Amino acid sequence: VSADALLDCLLQVSEAANNHFPRQSKYALLLALGEYGLDEIPQSRRESFLKKVADWYRHDTSSGVHSAAGWLLRQWGQTAVVREVDQTPVAFSPNREWFTLAIPVTPELGRLAAFFRSKPAPRTFYYTFVVFPAGTYTVGSAHDEPDRGKNETQHTVRLTRPFAILDRTITFEELIAFSPQYANFMDQIDAKPEDAGAAADWYDSVNFCRWLSQRWGMPEADQAYAAPESLIKAGYAREPNPGAEWAPRDWPVELGRRGFRLPTEAEWE
Repeated sequence: VSADALLDCLLQVSEAANNHFPRQSKYALLLALGEYGLDEIPQSRRESFLKKVADWYRHDTSSGVHSAAGWLLRQWGQTAVVREVDQTPVAFSPNREWFTLAIPVTPELGRLAAFFRSKPAPRTFYYTFVVFPAGTYTVGSAHDEPDRGKNETQHTVRLTRPFAILDRTITFEELIAFSPQYANFMDQIDAKPEDAGAAADWYDSVNFCRWLSQRWGMPEADQAYAAPESLIKAGYAREPNPGAEWAPRDWPVELGRRGFRLPTEAEWE
């Protein structure tokens, strides 16, 4: 199939009335075009098509089309427009399957504070979330899926409330802003700040969620996880000490609160 034919199909789908074509047609055609290099797109159509894809990345209400358009732009080296969209806050709307938050933070220094004459400059992290409505979903993988694990049996789950999940992993840059110790972990594996973070245990991950919720301006009443000191008083957990293990059951989660949290098993599947 030529790139020209795929372009014709994609434009036909995008200009048709809602529900005229299957819902995922636009998403699928964007991914199919990613099999071609930008130099394989006819010169006469290239500029106008790039503008269309950028517009879909900015405005399409479908999380699938939004993500596929962004992926295609990255495939074709359009990093400037991708960065512009990624760093533009988009408020939550019930009619859109994604939204983007801009969260300003001042990096923590902790025990390293004495070595700095001034604090690092504040920065802003941008987070795009994909929204899933309440309902019934099939999770797991098909029997003929490549590299399928034996424990990935397809089954049905029912989500009783809507939720939004981050569309990417947390990076080392974000973990370092939360706790400078992650700079050492990044160096140990020769990673870059923009790489996916590593070495965060469950306890630190929960604390990161609480830290980010605070930076977003949420009051304690909105936190999905209670403050550690309150858990100790309530008898849920012991005083942390070197070598002590904290299990997830030591830290109950309030799923109905607005604060950032880790996804449940059904949510991340």
